[in-house]
Order: sequence, then C-alpha cells, then structure tokens
Amino acid sequence: MQETDLSTISGIGGNAPVSAAPRAQTLGRDEFLKLLIAQLQNQDPLSPEDPSKFVSELTQFSNLEQLIGIREGVESIQASNASVQGVLDAAPLIGREVLAAGERTELDADGRAAFAYDMPRQASVGDLILRDGTGREVARHRLGEAELTPGRHRLEVEFTRDDGTPLAPAGVYSYAIDASVSDTAVTATPYITGTATGARAASLGGEVNLLVGAIEVPLSATIEVKEPR
Repeated sequence: MQETDLSTISGIGGNAPVSAAPRAQTLGRDEFLKLLIAQLQNQDPLSPEDPSKFVSELTQFSNLEQLIGIREGVESIQASNASVQGVLDAAPLIGREVLAAGERTELDADGRAAFAYDMPRQASVGDLILRDGTGREVARHRLGEAELTPGRHRLEVEFTRDDGTPLAPAGVYSYAIDASVSDTAVTATPYITGTATGARAASLGGEVNLLVGAIEVPLSATIEVKEPR
C-alpha cells in the first residue's frame, strides 16, 4: 500500500495547501478527521474536491492504523514471552545459594545478617559497617584476624545489644568494609549473598531479577551459584 503524504492535500478550491502536522509528529485519527471536515466545509462549492479522494485517503489511513496496532500487539506478546522465558530460565536457581555484585544484606528479626566480600590483600584492622537507607551507620562489627586475610570471606554477624535485642529493625541494609594496614586503606569488594527464593521480571520484557530474601538482584549480576550448605 502506498503511503499518503497528508501535507499535499489541497485546500480551498485546490489552490492553498492546508497546514499539516510536521513530519516529526504523529497525525492521529482525530486530527485527520478534523482536517478532512475542515477541507469539506471550506471547499469551493462550484469546484468541489473529488469525494472519492477523501474516502481513499481515510481508508488508507485506517488500514495503516490497524497495521500499527497489530505490530504493537505482536511486540507486546514478544516482550511478555521474553519475560516468562527469563523467569523460567532463572527458576533452577531457586533454593540455591547465590553470590551477586552489590553491597546489600538483609537483617532478620533476630539481628542476624550474612555477608561475603573479597579482601585483596592482608589488612591489620577492619570493621564491617551496616548502614540504613539514608546512609546512616546503624551498627559496626570488628573483623577478626582470619577475616582480614586475602581472599573471599563469608560470615554471619549478629548485631545485638547485651540483652540480646537487635541493634536495628529487620530489613535491607547496605554495608561496607573499612579495613587498613599501616594507615593505608585496603579496599574490599562486598557482595550480596543468600538463598534465592524466587524470580520475577523487573518490567514487561525487562531484565529478570532473582529474589534473595527481600533483595532483588539482577540475574546478570549473579557471580556464583552453589548448593545450599
């Protein structure tokens, strides 16, 4: 079907062109009908426009609109299928222990949280600092000598007071490792660690996220998958 250039439709008496929407804009059905009615109302009654021309243009416009609708429907189905397939691909990871890029952890109701980090070289002193959503420090744990050696470390920390009550409410927190040797900082790489409990698409056709408790982790950010300990 040949596409009609709406900017070439004749105006009154076929002499003055009627202004059309710029090519960069979309001319919808309502705008097209208003343009058509305006031309019919203002045409020269002694030299009217050929009505079959308007009917043909309206038919072509309607067909084009239907094709666009079909294409958008197909694209929506494809995006939905991609999301479903992505979730299905992530399903085998559910119930497994995952390690992913990030610096978040989930504090449970008893004040316990799991951590994993890479220490690039030996440090002499270091603290694990827990922060809330505003970046405020809510708890701190002094790392032992074995937790400051080079390599990957996994540990579970209990952030509680002397009476056993949690230092902070249950929820998702960020954390960082503040380590050094001879007053020189040693930058550790923190990870998100825990058991994958589910998977879902961030949006229709969007990236699939693994659920690690209350933490959403992009599937592409997953570094390691292991059987639960």
